[in-house]
Amino acid sequence: MSEHAPLALFVSYPFCKRKCAFCPQPVYSAPAPTRRRYLDALIKELEASSKAAAGQEVCAVRFGGGQPCQASVEELSNVLGCVRSNFSLSPHAEITLKAQPEPAENSAAGWLDAGFNRIDCPIVTTDPFARKLLGLPQLRGAFGRFGFGGCENTGAELCFGLPGQTAGDLKAALFEILSLGAKHITLRPFSLSRDTPLGEFYGKHPDRFLNCPKRNIPSKEQAEELQNGAKAVLQSAKMQEYLPLRFAFPGWECRFERARAFGGDILGFGCFARSRFRGMRFGNTEFLDAYIANSPDFDKITAKLSIFG
Repeated sequence: MSEHAPLALFVSYPFCKRKCAFCPQPVYSAPAPTRRRYLDALIKELEASSKAAAGQEVCAVRFGGGQPCQASVEELSNVLGCVRSNFSLSPHAEITLKAQPEPAENSAAGWLDAGFNRIDCPIVTTDPFARKLLGLPQLRGAFGRFGFGGCENTGAELCFGLPGQTAGDLKAALFEILSLGAKHITLRPFSLSRDTPLGEFYGKHPDRFLNCPKRNIPSKEQAEELQNGAKAVLQSAKMQEYLPLRFAFPGWECRFERARAFGGDILGFGCFARSRFRGMRFGNTEFLDAYIANSPDFDKITAKLSIFG
């Protein structure tokens, strides 16, 4: 039996079809051949790094970063198969795929067959006007029917404090997500970064937004009211706030989030991935070409960030 705490793995897929106008996260838009080379490099890193965690049981695996659902089911299955072959997964390991809601009704069966047992959707908002303003694609009509693609263990993320958002808008979105069978909901405060297209636009034309109810960003006090109203809705639905702004029905809490919150070991793989492992914090390179060329070589793709006690 390992003397170390359970381990959680984060697998970074730093590609998006398009970057949303408000998103400050570093992601790439790349053609399919580049994405395939990246996945090959990712498998090499997983294989090369697995010895460091030999015998340490993995309680959770999360595929995130950009839009990992953009990869084919076969590609995702290959990476997950590498994880299973090289790490000691708990028989009850939580294996999460971050998935945009648009393609899920077509792909969820394949994701489940590949071994994923949890789907997490960053929905942000269901309001059509807000989605257009934020640069998010509109939710198709199928969104209201597929119920997260038939996966039982489902999570969703909604933002509060969005431009023009009202308490009614947020409550309607929460009721819709709950009606689809979500077991876990994360509330995320909206923050507009100046280094995004939407942030730059707001900076150049402030009067156009301050005087428009549908585009004006709520004040800190208004955002707090939205947050409290959303909490009340979720609590009335019998969800519990097991971590700050993370709600779940009893027994459906996210194991990856628990490991991260309570100091468990986290190993990250791929571009931009961050790790906290046995007293060390380190991160992978943000440069895609450098990562693809050197992924099996820890010293070439990572930098030691700090030592913690």
